[in-house]
Amino acid sequence: MLELKDLQTNFAVKEKVIKIKAWNGEVKIRELTTKERSQIVEVMQGDSIIDEKGSTLKLSNLTKAQILTAHYGLVEPSLSTKDIESLSESAFEGIKEINEAIEGLSKKN
Repeated sequence: MLELKDLQTNFAVKEKVIKIKAWNGEVKIRELTTKERSQIVEVMQGDSIIDEKGSTLKLSNLTKAQILTAHYGLVEPSLSTKDIESLSESAFEGIKEINEAIEGLSKKN
């Protein structure tokens, strides 16, 4: 029978150094925890519109979720959501790269 320690060993949070082309440098990222993922989904769904075609995410919710994902997943440099929000819009390409890399880490389990 599985025990908590087995799960913690088998599903430890992974870290990885990646190159961010948009920022012309490297950052260290980590996989998200299940609690963090839940919080991000909550932000993403926020006040989404549900109609006969299904759910429609607001672009502002998606952007907030991407910022939160980068905040949680960045190890080095460690950035708060306010730090990320204070960057110029041109830095957002790097945020998208970070999000994609974090998603990739989670899918390799």
